[in-house]
This record gives sequence, structure tokens and C-alpha cells, in this order.
Amino acid sequence: MTTRCISVCAALAFLCLAAPAQAASDGWERVPLADALAKAGKSGKMVIVDVYADWCGPCQRYDSEVFVQDDVKAILDEAITVKIDGEKGEGPAVVEKYHVVGYPTILFLKADGTEVDRIFGFRHPEPFKAEASDLLSGRRTLAVMRRELEAGPGDNDLRYKVGEKLAIRGDTDAALDVFRPIFDDDPENRAGYRPRVHYLLGKYAYLRGKKDYAKAVEQFQTLIDKYPDSPEADKAPYSLARAWFKAGNPDKARGTFEAWIAQNPDDVGRYNSAAWFCFKNNFDLDRAAKLARDGLKKDPKASFLWDTLAEIEYAQGNKKAARTAIKEAIKVAPGDPYYKKQLKKFKR
Repeated sequence: MTTRCISVCAALAFLCLAAPAQAASDGWERVPLADALAKAGKSGKMVIVDVYADWCGPCQRYDSEVFVQDDVKAILDEAITVKIDGEKGEGPAVVEKYHVVGYPTILFLKADGTEVDRIFGFRHPEPFKAEASDLLSGRRTLAVMRRELEAGPGDNDLRYKVGEKLAIRGDTDAALDVFRPIFDDDPENRAGYRPRVHYLLGKYAYLRGKKDYAKAVEQFQTLIDKYPDSPEADKAPYSLARAWFKAGNPDKARGTFEAWIAQNPDDVGRYNSAAWFCFKNNFDLDRAAKLARDGLKKDPKASFLWDTLAEIEYAQGNKKAARTAIKEAIKVAPGDPYYKKQLKKFKR
């Protein structure tokens, strides 16, 4: 599946309990974060942490398309590079401490563990190289951008970027302060930033940040009601359904998912997103399986939907059906190593 992301838990006190160091032929170390930070302290280097999940498609693309590039490797060699699975071992503690709101998240840390900045989401090789180089050299970091915004407060594009960075790293109050002029000075949305800010605040500041689900619902509903033709309103129902579920209203969540799918019934990604959410939250699995099958009727070559169906079947104890589904995913995408790994899991 290509659009999966999210996880949370524990605290940094558990970081030293991770597995011992492992050899890394790809250049990334698999060591406890504490060890990497200590190594950075001795070498004077920064630490780059790739926080990923096994099922995360963009994470796999980083490995196969970006990190293998020689010029990208040259930049990464300037730091201590560590891979941490956000859902295993010390991963949940790292996710909690650094407010990782989705995968992939690539953290740039000082030797004392202080975050300099992060790259959130997938970047193609050239943009990744440029951004990573900037962060390692101290250019275009959040701190630098905040100083630039103070010097030029009329730059709304910069204002949005600063607020986005703050919201994603969990500094919600600071993000609200940065965004306030967008609401106070542009009530008619002439600059076009208000829908983007509503979506960002709902998804990252409240839903995944403060876990204030009522405020998340408010942000998404305002976005949908006031700016129905915006790109953000088109994708907001998925996060709105998540917020309703987290707020303890599964019926509202179910209805929101169904209405969202009905708006564009040929978009198999919507079936997949709803089914995957239900699977990850052990919510209405029979309905989730039906959603996956309905999506596959639209596009039998949607390998990610076959994988989602396999996960649901396996969660319900239908191991044979899970193996059948994942074999269909392998037929569609025979070169994808993740699906082959999934088949091994479903054979257990």
C-alpha cells in the first residue's frame, strides 16, 4: 500500500533497550538512537534518523530510488545515519518524543538529541539532496526561516511553510501564532491560504498532535463548509472520519467514509484508505473487507488493495484467504519485495 502512515507511544527512557548494532550494507546503521547520538558527539556530526514502517510505500521508495543515488549517499555520509522502525523496538518511543505524525519522517538531530529540522514525506532525489544539504549546513532550517519571517512578515508563502513545520513537529501553539495573520488579515481568503491552514491544523495540530478530536472535527468541517471547491476539502473527509472515530463516534466515522467514497466511486484509493483505517483500528472488519473487495471490482490490478484485503483476512483468522489475496498482489506487482515478505507472514 502506498499511502499508509501513522503511529504513537512511550517515551525516550526506553531508547537504550533497543537491539544491538547490526551491520548495514546500505550505509544506514541499525543501532539504538542513544548509541548514534553518542557517536555523533565524538565525531562532531549530526544524526539523520529515517523513521519508517515496513508497510509504508514511500519509505520503500526512499530505499529503492533515493538513498541508492551516489550523490545522495555523499550527502548522507556527512552525518551518522540511522534507520528506526517506528512500530518496533524503540521506535514508538522515538515517535512519541519527536512527534512523528507519519511515515516517512527523516529527523536531523544534534548530538544532544535536539531536533534541527525534519523532512516529512517523500522527496525525489534532487529535491531530497538539496533539502538535506541545506539542513546539514544550517541553511533553510526552521530557526532560519523563523528569523526570515520576522524580517519579512508579509511573505505568506514563508509564513505557511514555517507554520507547517511547527504544526508537524508538534509545536501547535507556535503554529497558531504564526498562522494568526492569515486569518486576521485575510478574512476573504484572497491569498488562498485559509483552506490549507484549516487542513494542516486539523490533521497535524489537533488530530495527530494535541489529540483534541473536537477541534480537529471543527477544522475539517469548517474547511468543507466554507471552501468546498478547494483541493483540501476534497481530501478532508478521510481525516474527518478519523477524527470522528477517535472522538468515540464510530457511526459518524462510518458515514463520513461512505459519503467520501460515494463522491468519487471510481477512486480506488478511497476504498483502500477507508479499509486500511478500519484494519489498523480493528474497526468494523467485515465492512472493511467489503470496501476492499468493492475497490478491487473497480480495479483488479490495485495491488495495494489486495494487500489490504489480505491484512483484513489475516486479522480475522482467515489465513488461507489472506494468502490468496496477497498472491494476487504479487501477480500484479511481481517485483515488489514487500508483498513477498507479506506472503511469508501469512504462512505463519
